[in-house]
Amino acid sequence: MGRKRARLDDIRFEQQNKFSLIGCYGPDLILLQKPPVVLPKFCMVIQTRFPAEPRSPGKIVIYLPDGEEPLTTIEWEQEPEYKMDRILNPKVDKDVEIQRAFLFPCIFSPLLIQQSGPIRVRMFYRSETIKLGAIQVVFKDESRSEPSAAASA
Repeated sequence: MGRKRARLDDIRFEQQNKFSLIGCYGPDLILLQKPPVVLPKFCMVIQTRFPAEPRSPGKIVIYLPDGEEPLTTIEWEQEPEYKMDRILNPKVDKDVEIQRAFLFPCIFSPLLIQQSGPIRVRMFYRSETIKLGAIQVVFKDESRSEPSAAASA
């Protein structure tokens, strides 16, 4: 199962199944004021990839730095059936693994951040807790000179 995530200022959906990610953050979200800070808008795009089979029930949970209560939860039910749109041709597609991609765009407006620490994204799927990533919230007077390790969290 694959996974990706992006933290940014805005998501714009365009024609022909495209979207634009505006103002992408690196591993740290550096805030120039002292806490608490209200961000007018904070966005995330979470992409997960599943095998080409019916998807089991699960959920994605996003946590702010200030605790264990979720900022939001995205849940889905068991899929009763799944039929692939494409049939693989063994002669042409011998190295191709078909996967299903699901995009979960999240927009928080406004977003109150009360302390430094990681904004964490977790997926609970088939009795596993999968770390989808994190972005470290850093206030200017706490900022570090070296990059954060939160992106691997």
